[in-house]
Formats: sequence, C-alpha cells, structure tokens
Amino acid sequence: MRARESWPDFIVDLATLERTFAEVFDGLGVEGETILNRDQLLRIPLETLLETPLIPVVCFRLLAFSYPVSEYFDAVRRKDNPDLPPPANTYLAMNRRDYVVRIHELNGSQYELLMSLSNGSTVGQLASGQTDRKGFVTTILAWLEDWADKGFFAAPGVVE
Repeated sequence: MRARESWPDFIVDLATLERTFAEVFDGLGVEGETILNRDQLLRIPLETLLETPLIPVVCFRLLAFSYPVSEYFDAVRRKDNPDLPPPANTYLAMNRRDYVVRIHELNGSQYELLMSLSNGSTVGQLASGQTDRKGFVTTILAWLEDWADKGFFAAPGVVE
C-alpha cells in the first residue's frame, strides 16, 4: 500500500492561513479604539484580573495547523522559493493593528489558554484546576503582558 501524499494537507493549511489573513486585513479592526495595553493590564489588581474575562479584539484569530505554514508564507513573501516543509504542529494568533496584519507563533499551551480565554474562561477559573496555582498564574501573567503589548485584548471595563 502506498503512503498517502501529504502536500494536499499542506495546501489546505496554507489556503486557510491566506484566507484568514485576507479576512483580518479586510475586516473590522481596532484602529481608533482603546485596547488593553501592558500598562493598563499591570494596573488591574490581581484579584480582579483573575476574575475578569479578557475579551479578544474583533480582528483576533487563533489558528492551528499540521504544517509550519506561517514560516512558508513569510518565505514566499520574501521571494525565497522555499521547499515544502515537513509536518509540524503549528499554533498561531493573528490580529491587525494600525492596518497591519501580524502573525504570532504560539506554543500548544499558549494556544489552549488563548482558546479558553476567547471562549469566556477567566484566568482564575483556569488556575483553579492547577496543582501549582501560583506558578501557573505567574506564567500566565507574563504571557498576558506580552499579548497585551501585541494588542490581543479589548480594554475591560475595570481599566481606567
């Protein structure tokens, strides 16, 4: 029995990335709106932050692929003429700021966390099931600071 060719799966992943990129570029953005930034995030008391839903901005997308399509996409845009990459689980966050679409690489844990936050879970809810709650919260807070800098979240009502 012949092994199944993998390039069709790669093409589907690449087409999904390109379609999402176009949708984010042409869709609603956050230009002119207040979004959560690192300074605002750091001013939220920890107890409040743990229970505050963090709402993604309207142009935020989470993507999971079986191939490193973002690297390939970037290489093609640079006119590098890349080879078909081998399969590799790839997790991405995409958003638009100042009319520029940005793609951010994530690890699997970051992807799962952002998916949970996007579905309405709070950091406190996610931390409650952890054996090392303090370590979990410390890690998540560092990720949230980075993501706030990247413009992933709308400003919650608790931010002045």
